[in-house]
Amino acid sequence: MSTFQGQHYIDFDAAPARRTDPPTSVAAGQAMTAAAVDEHERLILAALAAGPAGKTELAARIGSMSDQQVIRRMKRLERLGKVERTGLEVMSAARRGETEWRVVGGGRG
Repeated sequence: MSTFQGQHYIDFDAAPARRTDPPTSVAAGQAMTAAAVDEHERLILAALAAGPAGKTELAARIGSMSDQQVIRRMKRLERLGKVERTGLEVMSAARRGETEWRVVGGGRG
C-alpha cells in the first residue's frame, strides 16, 4: 500500500506481489518483465479482435493465459483506453456471470 497526501492507496501497476505472499510468489512477480506484460496485452487485444468476450472466453481464445491472468491485464488496458466494458454480463464455464469486454470503438453493447 502506498500513501499520497495522507491517503492510502494500492498501486496495482507497481506491486507485483503482496507483503503477505510467500517468497516464491514475490520472486515470480518481480520476474514479470515489462516485455511479458506487453505480450499479454497484445495477446488479449488480438483475442478481442474476434469479438467481445469475458475473461474465460478470452483465456480460451488465447490458450496460453489463465482467466486470472487475463483479468489482471484488463484493468490496465481499460485505464489506457484500449478496451471497455460492453455493459453486458456473460456466463463463464462455471456458470458465473462475468464482465464482457471489447476493444474501444468495437460494436455490440
